[in-house]
Amino acid sequence: MIGYSEKNCSQKTIKSRNLFYLQLHINNKCNLRCAHCYERGLEHKVINLLKPNEIFEIIEKFQSFVKGFGWKGKIYFTGGEPLLDPNLYDYISSARNLGLVTMILSNGTLITEYKVRKLVGAGLNIAQISIDGLESSHDLIRGPGSFKKATKGIEECSKAGLFTTIMTTLGRWNSKDIEGIVRHAILHGANEFSFGRLVPEGNGILLKDQILSKDELKQVFKKIKKINKKYGKFIRFALHDPLWTTYCGENVTHGCSAGISGICVVENGDVMPCRRLNSVIGNIKTDTFETLWNSPCMIAFRNRDDYEGKCGNCKHITTCGGCRAIAKALTNSEFGEDLQCFLRS
Repeated sequence: MIGYSEKNCSQKTIKSRNLFYLQLHINNKCNLRCAHCYERGLEHKVINLLKPNEIFEIIEKFQSFVKGFGWKGKIYFTGGEPLLDPNLYDYISSARNLGLVTMILSNGTLITEYKVRKLVGAGLNIAQISIDGLESSHDLIRGPGSFKKATKGIEECSKAGLFTTIMTTLGRWNSKDIEGIVRHAILHGANEFSFGRLVPEGNGILLKDQILSKDELKQVFKKIKKINKKYGKFIRFALHDPLWTTYCGENVTHGCSAGISGICVVENGDVMPCRRLNSVIGNIKTDTFETLWNSPCMIAFRNRDDYEGKCGNCKHITTCGGCRAIAKALTNSEFGEDLQCFLRS
């Protein structure tokens, strides 16, 4: 059985849960230029992009990797915008034929009835569509007209019976829109609402003034908790953010997924513990998933011995650990303190 050396792990070591994801960037093309995107320059970068045969090989290697642990594998196909890649449907079919759960991370603006039929036919399980506010605040970040197009995309997925989750990036510009976003998601047939905090990486560096303070985040979380009670019977609320799960008392989780329950391969093959973390630990063209999983950086994320500041001595370190991407963006250390944490004064 593939694994990591226990002698390198402390008593705090967190092991991966049974569902392990790969965020796979199949292209670097996008039809939008979102102000908060963790990419910068996108397709204008001069990089050695993955070829289709290499992507098929990555899918197969990932399935072999998770099978060695006895885990269930899940692939998030993204980009760029994955729907701009004509090979997307074949990638999805390949993954499903190997028994993997498949998901696309999309801005939703290119989704049509025809494309949804092709996605469902290929075996897609889940479509994630980004909604970053009500119309004015969403279009402020993603461009004029993008809200209506993304909403149409949600409707097409819903009509086809495709499980659809809405992803909202939380920042000051949309903190007052959360209930409206949830209502909008329900009205147009979405199955799930999820969120992530704004990480100032890529284009997002220019939005540092939009990052919620710890007190502001606390108020937003209080609001989301009330919204969950109000609308929870109509739409599922996903538990992803480590502070959110801890705030809700969900201590069965491991918190931040970096080094524990996921990995990311970007469009040139570089591998990161988390895309928002923006730290390269190798390249899938030359390194195996097993080698990368056992790299010092990934073991350190599992140990959590090197976490700094309040995260390092927090009682929730094994069930939360803070967001490593926020920590790096705000402290310049992936093992730094999550400065948005309001759970400890």
